[in-house]
Amino acid sequence: MPDTREKVTCLREEHADWPLRKIAQEVSVSVQRVSKILRTSGLPTRALKMNPVVHCRICNEITDGRMSCRQCRDKYYYRTVHCRACETPKRTSRANYNRHTRLGQLFYCNRSCYYEGKRQGWS
Repeated sequence: MPDTREKVTCLREEHADWPLRKIAQEVSVSVQRVSKILRTSGLPTRALKMNPVVHCRICNEITDGRMSCRQCRDKYYYRTVHCRACETPKRTSRANYNRHTRLGQLFYCNRSCYYEGKRQGWS
């Protein structure tokens, strides 16, 4: 049967992302004892931080930590809307689109279309 020191070092090598508390529970010793064993063995006492895998919200590919991959970036961050007065397509940011829809505002391409909408009673 392996002793405590061997168990602790094996667990640290196999599970580098486990905190000391979890290793201590597995071996049934205190956290301080696990820390001391790891320090004397020359192993790291801090658990490795594992980065979560982030998937693109449009194509579901793995990204570099962003909400969308490089190919889908334009689709995710920008929306195409149409002017209420002249139906001209206009590209707007996602934040601007969300703000307008949340406040119930209409989209216009310029001031003259905005004033046309006011005259028609759309705004």
